[in-house]
Amino acid sequence: MTVAVQAHRLVVVVVALAFAVAPIANPLLLGLVLILGGTVAAYRGASDLVAIARDGEVVFRHYI
Repeated sequence: MTVAVQAHRLVVVVVALAFAVAPIANPLLLGLVLILGGTVAAYRGASDLVAIARDGEVVFRHYI
């Protein structure tokens, strides 16, 4: 199991818990959960890009 798959499962669990607890949670807790979820999602995306780059594939191609 790759790090990206583990992070994806963590994001799903965190978001599910946030929506389950949202009616009783205060806005600060909900904001913290959303920030943590976004951080994990960004890490997951970055780890996917690093894995692609390691395989020698083109990650981004810029045309100017």
